[in-house]
Amino acid sequence: MSKRIFRTLAIILGAIVISIILLLADGPFMVPIRTLDGLASARQLATAGRVAEIRQPVLVVAGGGDAIVPITDSQRLDSELPRSDLVILESCGHVPHEECPESFKEAVGVWLSPLLQRQ
Repeated sequence: MSKRIFRTLAIILGAIVISIILLLADGPFMVPIRTLDGLASARQLATAGRVAEIRQPVLVVAGGGDAIVPITDSQRLDSELPRSDLVILESCGHVPHEECPESFKEAVGVWLSPLLQRQ
């Protein structure tokens, strides 16, 4: 995959992530919700049900060693998105695109390949 295509795809994926964050947020800015045991997770946000409104294909990438966001949150997001695929990069933590860039690029490439062939 050329650098130009990869950069374009990274921008598109970034826009999808931002769309999800804005759907989960209560307004234009996401404000962390404080609970007795720290920040609320995605499963505790009152607007989480709106995720099902996203109709674009979505790749959910999670790090198997993520100590911040439990894998169950990623699995739930995957189950609520109507057109999603979940990839768990076992050897990565909370920031898989930085911690395991080659595995991340491979996962994104494999996921995008059928989408790009349809066009």
